[in-house]
Amino acid sequence: MAQARVTEEEHRDLLRAARSDGRALGEWAREILLREARRSADDALFTELIATRMILLNLLKPLAMGQVVTPEDFTRISATVRSDKRKVAQEIQQQYTKATPKEL
Repeated sequence: MAQARVTEEEHRDLLRAARSDGRALGEWAREILLREARRSADDALFTELIATRMILLNLLKPLAMGQVVTPEDFTRISATVRSDKRKVAQEIQQQYTKATPKEL
């Protein structure tokens, strides 16, 4: 059995979230807890978000410096992002996991 102590304000927030989903608090909380417990460390959406970030950073720097990005440059950048995106996403996720609330 899972239990958690929450403040009155947190309890109201949880109730509001459950009601907005049309469910009882216990049912809603169970689904959220199980979803998070079963979530893969390799979150595809997060990985693709990081890939987009990588592409932007790799394209914007040369453009900001007045350089021309050739089709070959774009192909190279895309290939690098495809091969490195999971590793980079895991590293960034670890940074968030280890970070204190002040660092976020």
